[in-house]
Amino acid sequence: RLGALVDLLSREETTAKIGSTAFHGGLLDQRAGTINPVGYVRGLARAAMAAGAGISIGVTVQKLTRIGDRWVIETDHGLVSARFVVPGTNACTDTLWPGLKQTFTMIHYFQTAIEPLGAQGESILSERQGVWDTGRIMFSRRSRPPRVRRGISVDRIAKYSPKSAKSLPAKKRSGAAPR
Repeated sequence: RLGALVDLLSREETTAKIGSTAFHGGLLDQRAGTINPVGYVRGLARAAMAAGAGISIGVTVQKLTRIGDRWVIETDHGLVSARFVVPGTNACTDTLWPGLKQTFTMIHYFQTAIEPLGAQGESILSERQGVWDTGRIMFSRRSRPPRVRRGISVDRIAKYSPKSAKSLPAKKRSGAAPR
């Protein structure tokens, strides 16, 4: 898109940003970012509780009924009444709230982390940004001491599983299947 905050980086600029000489250049999208999902959820929970919200985990809501300006929530542990309800169900969404399940798009994705790198890792993604290439594997760094994380779409793994990789042409086979 014209006018987007995207910079074309030279090889030297790319190396300085990501800590690798493997790339001949790169694009820096100033609009992009990474998120630590667990940290994000914990932050939301802290803010909600500080504002007076109650959070229940390990409880199955069986029925929601609106009575006046309150909700009556039937759970497997009893009844609860509240002014507001946030159905934070994500992947566990069922038929409790009609139509909610259809609003989710299932993204099969996983993330792995290597052992902390110590001082050696300081130059790798030193701004704690994410980086990905056309192979759609994302690398990011969030922690201290430096630890690199790799995320990949499960659909991509299925496409290039060791079993299916055998059917790829030899020139595509090298490096095609995640190890």
